[in-house]
Amino acid sequence: MKYQQGEELIDFENMTGGQKAMALLDLVFNLSKSRYPIIIDQPENDIDVSGISNDLRRLLLTQKEKRQVIVATHSANLLLLTDSENVIVAENENNTLKYHNGGIELKQIQDDMVNILEGGDAALKKRMQKLNLN
Repeated sequence: MKYQQGEELIDFENMTGGQKAMALLDLVFNLSKSRYPIIIDQPENDIDVSGISNDLRRLLLTQKEKRQVIVATHSANLLLLTDSENVIVAENENNTLKYHNGGIELKQIQDDMVNILEGGDAALKKRMQKLNLN
């Protein structure tokens, strides 16, 4: 089986784990012509930083124009790069799950993202400036 990545046609057996993950995500999104919502659990797994900020970002942004995309992730970078409209944060407080949600422009959500994002507050501010969210 071969997969088109950019200008290159790559044999699936010779792909890296990240390339295989992207090929499978592309297949999942594009196998059906329906516009039903799709739920994906941690699509950033096995994909390197470059793949997340380029390929995965581009795929999710394209798909969210066509359908609702729900992503479970531990990657604050992915939330920012895909301009997430609603972030739901789950926290375990004394064995009780608590949830809160909102857009990435809300202070509470930003604080939650800083707790996850490598680089902390400085990295969050830099990403938000790039996205013109500050």
